[in-house]
Amino acid sequence: MESYKSKTCPSSEPTASWVWVNAKVNRTSGDSTVLRRVFRELRKTRIITVEPLVFLFMFGLFLMIFTQQQYFFWHYGKLFLNSTHDDCISAEDLESDAVVKVQKSASHLLSYVNFPGQVLGIATSMILGPLSDTMGRRFIFYLVGSGVVLQGVLSLVVVVLNLDVHIFIVGGVLSGMCGGFAATLGASFAYAADVSSPGPSRSIRIAFVEAMVFVAGLIAEGGAGKVLEQLKCSFWPLIAVYIGSGLLMILYTALFLREPFSRSERLQRAADSPKGIGRLLRGLRLFFCPSTYSTWKLWAALGALTIIVGNLIGAQMITAIFQEGPPLKWKPAMIGYFDVVQMAAHGFATLVILPLLVALSLPDVAIALIGVVFNAAVGVLTGFVRQSWQMFLIGTMSGMESIVAPSARSLMSKLVSAGDQGAMFSFTLSVELIAAAVSTAFYPNIFPVILSHKLWPGSVYFIMAALCIIPLFLLCLIWAATYRSHTWLCCKGISKRKLESLPPSPSPGTDDEGEETEEFEPLLYNKDHLQQSHKKGQYSVN
Repeated sequence: MESYKSKTCPSSEPTASWVWVNAKVNRTSGDSTVLRRVFRELRKTRIITVEPLVFLFMFGLFLMIFTQQQYFFWHYGKLFLNSTHDDCISAEDLESDAVVKVQKSASHLLSYVNFPGQVLGIATSMILGPLSDTMGRRFIFYLVGSGVVLQGVLSLVVVVLNLDVHIFIVGGVLSGMCGGFAATLGASFAYAADVSSPGPSRSIRIAFVEAMVFVAGLIAEGGAGKVLEQLKCSFWPLIAVYIGSGLLMILYTALFLREPFSRSERLQRAADSPKGIGRLLRGLRLFFCPSTYSTWKLWAALGALTIIVGNLIGAQMITAIFQEGPPLKWKPAMIGYFDVVQMAAHGFATLVILPLLVALSLPDVAIALIGVVFNAAVGVLTGFVRQSWQMFLIGTMSGMESIVAPSARSLMSKLVSAGDQGAMFSFTLSVELIAAAVSTAFYPNIFPVILSHKLWPGSVYFIMAALCIIPLFLLCLIWAATYRSHTWLCCKGISKRKLESLPPSPSPGTDDEGEETEEFEPLLYNKDHLQQSHKKGQYSVN
């Protein structure tokens, strides 16, 4: 029996980048301008795809969260500290006993502003994700960019006209209705899965998309603290930059981003997928219908990822306020320096350490376990922090936390087929957003309770460390089941590494501009698929 590779693969195994760089381009069209052809060439390479969009959105998001934290603290500081300064709150004002009341009020308002938008983002993402599998990914980025602009304009009006700070809640609602965080990352991870094959390449591709989150945070939060001091706590320029990030998202999508699948293939998927409400609930079917996929593995990986994301979001919400109070008593510039160190560590871990671990043939679940251990250690150490150098050391260690999310997402992506990537990522990001909403409501509210009872402020981080026991248990279950699957493969004479290295079957198609291209349908490498394919003679066991 002829092997699978000899039937479908060229003599040299192409990577995802090879496929897109060598896609055919019509250079003879008489009605195309030179500029249009340049944009078309750039869009066809697929070497850089959604990464700039993730960077722009997360840059704006980190900038807005930082601005909200500082603006709310500044607003309540003027009310409760009786500050006579017109610009930033002075170090003398922070010595007042009323600073605890300022921290509590700012923390509560921050949760009120972000919680409604996150809840709305869950529902929106659940709808947009399955639709993107048949309608394409680009429309999501148009919608999210519009939401960023709307929220930014409303926030700018509040700050410039000194209106009621609770109007910020409306801005969060507008952003959530347009998809927000969940829709952006869900579409981005699905796009990365669309243009990569199963195996190590997908892990690295998703990791690169994830790395844009930390690169954006490095620039946004690191520069924002220093800029805010230079502006003497004038907040409107930071909000104007946030609006600009949304406009750039729309512009980049229009000029450079190309749909990963041709129009004919999307129409075929739409014809094959359930109609009406069934299409919108496709993500739920992946996780609740065990006849198709290993749903328990999906749930276990999602549960581990959700808890870690909840810890990271919770820390993001309270760390700045924790650092402004005793024992650290940092000013905005020092907080910005810490954010630079932390985000740089996260970016280094995602861009350098994770690919090295993949190159060492560590499975996704093992890489995720390493990250969970570091997350627990960071929580314990932060709880005992008393000096600034200790906080910076912890920020450096926290970089290893960032390898959990791309590893878990890569693991789940390999468990479902290409036509379900958008639905799967939209559901998982929605669940993550629920965790983020719970963290947004829980940690900023439990932190004032700890302060009110005169407990050590770092005690809240012990809660995060204790929660890491759950993902450790879930990931160990997946690893044990994976070991059993590997044993089955070895008994059949099948090398898992060899199978994952096989490129998927090419199927010629036509893109949105009527040009020929090659689309790749990733294969589902799990035990059930291998058993069925072996019976049908789709590959040979050597």
